[in-house]
Amino acid sequence: SIPGETLQELLVMNNLSQADLAERMGRPKKTINEIIAGKTAITPETAIQLERVFKTSAQFWLNREARY
Repeated sequence: SIPGETLQELLVMNNLSQADLAERMGRPKKTINEIIAGKTAITPETAIQLERVFKTSAQFWLNREARY
C-alpha cells in the first residue's frame, strides 16, 4: 500500500485534517494531499517532520516509501 494510506489512517486516528498536519509540519496543504494521493514521495525531511508530529520514527516513513 502507498505510504499516503498510512498517513491518512494516522490523520483519522488523531482527529487531524490535512490542513492541521500541513500547519504542524510547516508545509503546504497541497504537499500533504499529494503524499496521501501517492503523487509525491516522502523525503527524509518530510519523514523527520512526520516523526515530530506523530511520534513515529522517520525510518518508519522512509521504509514505507522505499517499499512503495
